[in-house]
Amino acid sequence: MSLVDLIHDQKSKLFGALTSTLTLDDKNKIWEEISGRLSELHGNVRTRDDVMKKWYNILTKHKPRIADKLASARKTGGPADADLDEIEAKISSIKGKEAFEALNRVSISLLNLNVQMRKLKGC
Repeated sequence: MSLVDLIHDQKSKLFGALTSTLTLDDKNKIWEEISGRLSELHGNVRTRDDVMKKWYNILTKHKPRIADKLASARKTGGPADADLDEIEAKISSIKGKEAFEALNRVSISLLNLNVQMRKLKGC
């Protein structure tokens, strides 16, 4: 079982809104449980902070690829997650497709801004 699998199993608690029944302590305990489970499975001792950093790194690595694939699928009218591999599909499920669509909109806006600035400079 991978880190992505373990986070996927707890996604509603890890990334859900804080409430009277879901506190920050609860979320920290879940991260601790995930780090303990990974340590048991793989023999590497990882702290909660190590696991959270690893998740951030995985997310950072896959986010642009997922955003591109989702945008491409929208352009062709195909299923939104048709080209996603298993890990990308789980990451997309954890964070929600909206997060990746927003990233793509920001990228397009920055690209348009860059084009406009070049026109102003006469490049």
